[in-house]
Amino acid sequence: MNYRLIPTTELNASVISFGGNSLSEVNAQDFAFDQLDLYTEAGGNFIDTANIYGRWLDPGLNHSEIYIGNWLAARHNRHQIILATKGAHPAWDALTVPRLSRDEVAVDLHQSLAALRTDYIDLYYLHRDDERVRVEEILGYLNDFVKAGKIRYFGCSNWKPARIQEALTVAKARGWHSFVANQLMWSLAEASPAGFPDPTMVAMDKASMALHRANNLAAVAYSSQANGYFDKLEHLGKAKISPDLLKLYDSPKNDRRFVRLRQIAGEMGLPAHEVVLGYLLAQPIPTYAVIGARDAAQLQASLKAADRRWPDDLVARLEADD
Repeated sequence: MNYRLIPTTELNASVISFGGNSLSEVNAQDFAFDQLDLYTEAGGNFIDTANIYGRWLDPGLNHSEIYIGNWLAARHNRHQIILATKGAHPAWDALTVPRLSRDEVAVDLHQSLAALRTDYIDLYYLHRDDERVRVEEILGYLNDFVKAGKIRYFGCSNWKPARIQEALTVAKARGWHSFVANQLMWSLAEASPAGFPDPTMVAMDKASMALHRANNLAAVAYSSQANGYFDKLEHLGKAKISPDLLKLYDSPKNDRRFVRLRQIAGEMGLPAHEVVLGYLLAQPIPTYAVIGARDAAQLQASLKAADRRWPDDLVARLEADD
C-alpha cells in the first residue's frame, strides 16, 4: 500500500480511501466489518464517510457512520485510522435548502462524533457550499472546532474553485487554519454536468486543476471509477448501460479515452479498472481515490492499484487524444 502525506498536515494517508457510502444500507453491519477488515489488512488507513450517508433510508439514520463507529470500537484501532467525514449537506427531504451556519454544522459534527464513537475527526469536510455565507464566518467556526479538539484538519467538498481560493487567501491573511483537501468528482471518465444527479456537485475541470496546482492542495476523488463506466462499456456495450450513467459519461472524449485505456492496459498487462485508478494516482498533485466496493472481490481488485508505481507519463498518454 502506498501512502502520501496530505500537505500541511501530519496525515500520512493511503492513496486509496475506503468509501463509506458503500455502507449506506440497512442491516449492513456484518458487511461493513468484513469490508473494513479487508481494507485495513491490506494496509489502508484512510476511511471516508458522511453524516448524510444512509439518511435517505428508513428510519433516516446516518448508517455509514454508525457502522464505522461500531467497527472502530470493536477493533480498538481508532489511533491507526485517518478518519474523514462530512457535514453541512442539505437535509434529505429539503435538498435545495443549504445548511452552512455554525449551529447547523455543529449539530452535524456532534452527531458524527457520537455515531463514529470518537472524540475527534482527523479530516472534516463541508459537504456543500452556500455562497451567501461569507468565508470568514465559515473559517471562523471551523477554526473554533480545531481549537476545541473536535477536528484536527478540515476541507471542503463540492465547492467551486473561486470560493476555495477565496477561503485559502482569507485564511492566510488572518493566520488561520485553512482547507487542506478538496473532495470532488473525478475520474478518467469525464463527467458531464448535465448528468449530475445533484446540480450542486462539482467535478474536476481546468479551473479546479489550476487551483490544486497553484496551492499544492490535496484532491480526494469521489466516483473515482465512474461507477464502473469503462468496465461496463467493455463488457456490456452502451446498449446495456443505464440511461443515467450514459447521461453522465457518454461523450466523444470518453470514447477516445476508452480506446486509449484499452490499449495502455493491454500493454501493461493490467485490467482496465486498475489503470482507471492509476490515472488518478499518477497525477502531479497530491491525489487520493475514494472507492466504494460492492463486495470483497471488488475491494481487493481496486486495492491492487495502491501497490503500484505508476508511470510518470500515464496521465499524458491517457489524455493524448483529448
